[in-house]
Amino acid sequence: MAKKDDCIFCKIANHDIESDYVYEDDLVCAFKDMNPQAPVHVLVVPKDHYDNIVDDVPGEVLAAMANAIKEVAKRTGIDKTGFRVIANTGEAAGQTVMHLHMHVLGESPSARGSSSRISTDMVELWPAAPFSCGERGAAGLICPRFFSHLGLSKLCGHAPRERRLMIVLVINAGSSSLKYQLLDTATKKVYAKGNCERIGIDGSFIGHEENDGGKQKLEVALPDHKTAIKHVFDILAEAGFDTDKIEGIGHRVVQGGWYFPESKVVTDETLGWVREVAPLAPLHNYAEADVIEICREMFPSIGNVIVADTSFHYNMPEKAWRYALPRDVVDKLHIRKYGAHGTSHRYIWKTTSEFLNGDVHKLVSCHLGSGASLSAIEDGHDMDTTMGLTPLDGLIMGTRCGTIDPATVCYLQRVGGYSVDEVDTMMNKQSGLLAVSGVSSDSRDIEAGAHNGDANCQMALDMFYYRTSQLIAEMAQSMHGFDTMVFTAGIGENSAEMRLGVAKELEWLGVKIDEKANEVRSDEPRVISTDDSKVKVLVVPTNEELMIALDVEALLG
Repeated sequence: MAKKDDCIFCKIANHDIESDYVYEDDLVCAFKDMNPQAPVHVLVVPKDHYDNIVDDVPGEVLAAMANAIKEVAKRTGIDKTGFRVIANTGEAAGQTVMHLHMHVLGESPSARGSSSRISTDMVELWPAAPFSCGERGAAGLICPRFFSHLGLSKLCGHAPRERRLMIVLVINAGSSSLKYQLLDTATKKVYAKGNCERIGIDGSFIGHEENDGGKQKLEVALPDHKTAIKHVFDILAEAGFDTDKIEGIGHRVVQGGWYFPESKVVTDETLGWVREVAPLAPLHNYAEADVIEICREMFPSIGNVIVADTSFHYNMPEKAWRYALPRDVVDKLHIRKYGAHGTSHRYIWKTTSEFLNGDVHKLVSCHLGSGASLSAIEDGHDMDTTMGLTPLDGLIMGTRCGTIDPATVCYLQRVGGYSVDEVDTMMNKQSGLLAVSGVSSDSRDIEAGAHNGDANCQMALDMFYYRTSQLIAEMAQSMHGFDTMVFTAGIGENSAEMRLGVAKELEWLGVKIDEKANEVRSDEPRVISTDDSKVKVLVVPTNEELMIALDVEALLG
């Protein structure tokens, strides 16, 4: 390795995310990290280091990469084809793949009958040029995007520097609303948050709350999102946070489509992608794209980042995301399982792993709120999720029906005489817990109704427990088992009755709940299963805004 004083890792801002350093020789470092997109990386460090990187990959470097893969596979038990290779080189991806395949597997990648091919998805090439933190290259903002996931002190032996405060504004825009939160990524402190409601509608207002103050309701005219954004920045400036102190803006985007397997810095191109995939989520993406454009125009000095809800799910196995429809149809219209709540599920994996000191491998994340979904996460990788092409699929939700026979849509149109839009509205806004209970979409009202003897409310609860536990078992099957289950979001965090009802349906799998621990209310992660439960059950409050802010820091920091 190069001298520690010259180590490239020391020349890039250190971060405090843990990783395990498992291999090194003169040319290659290999390590495990917490990045869900790549649990094992192989990093190439040429002998001449980063000052004299050449376009061609020397044969000895390829051999060293192959040796590292084989050695780490031996030490960790990870399959040799399960690595993501980070090559600081300009070599063509296909050539690199071919050589690695021959070195690691001992066969040509085109060999007949090869069932374990190294694919280009496992190779990520960085520009063959010197770079420093934040410098732009062919791969974009390369340093923050990649190195933010590394525990650099373990790589070079240097103590990490104190993490610098970064103040980020997180925006979640809807068709007639805009939620915001101002926080810093180092201390996780929330300075201010609020929501702009009824944008473009009479009776609009802004609800605002500061960390050291009370709540305010400001009745102001909000004819459009641009006016709402201006009011938000004016309010934050009055609180002492003008545009000079806000260092980045993170935008939650509901649907990333086929363009956002990870969060990306806003450019003309990436903003265009948000609009291009908007037909998959028309009520959200168009408004979100408009708000991003407004922020760029009004505050050009502040960088913007797109964080898509679908990103975490994008790289799930094809057998999980592909629908059994004609290939020409699904390819033309980009029909597949995209999922949702990915930012929340990603946060749940990260926080649970930290809370349990890494003692979690197969986790079912249960994001149970008015909108609800499950995610099967194996060692940081999303293996399956319950929402599909749209957020209508999967669990029974507040007003959404969840999974039903697709032919029901045709029947309602042909026999019932309903239009496409009427069926869409029925299934998204008039179904779910609301339809079954006949009382409310709010689980608290339904629980109260059941306690008072309302049979329809009790049926709504029973169906929710049954369907949720059924799909938890389906998620577990995608990982061939599970060792951890986490409840989160509005219902998951706050309803002890709902948690217990779901867990009891899973007793046949060895799930046991400590009923006293389940009744405890807390804003902190906590275990609610018994010591002899075969599956560890937790409640972990989600924090999508923090996860978005951390992505902003990684890309703009």
